[in-house]
Amino acid sequence: MTIEEGEYAEVPILITGDGVKYANLTLFVPPIVEVEEVYAGDYENFSYNISNGRIEMVAYTNKHLKGTVKLAEIKMKAIGRAHTAGELRLEVNEIRNGTQITVRNGQILIKERKKEELTLFILIAIMIMAIMIILLMMLWRKKSIKKGGR
Repeated sequence: MTIEEGEYAEVPILITGDGVKYANLTLFVPPIVEVEEVYAGDYENFSYNISNGRIEMVAYTNKHLKGTVKLAEIKMKAIGRAHTAGELRLEVNEIRNGTQITVRNGQILIKERKKEELTLFILIAIMIMAIMIILLMMLWRKKSIKKGGR
């Protein structure tokens, strides 16, 4: 996953399996991002705790969930410098009533922020020039009407 400097991204935590009714997972978050919010996924009951660069998550349900199920969604802000990367490492503490799951860790890369200030400056300059041209045309027209009227 790639995030621009200072921007936000939402990272889903997915479980693929059949009948996973209880999951206790830990997500280790690299210091190049800051966790802003953790949202519950498809499980009826969900709790989390954020401390020391990790998120402890516990989710359980009485439903029979199968296929790819969202455990949580993590909103993160890129606080590191451009061209830095870090690993999102997921550790399974406990899974109940389901099949074995495979963990796939992720990578976060912070890319350089686009130079929007320059684009905005150019847009404002074009608007000012257009207004000046309109005003000059109005003045020229007014002078030509006065010359024709004498």
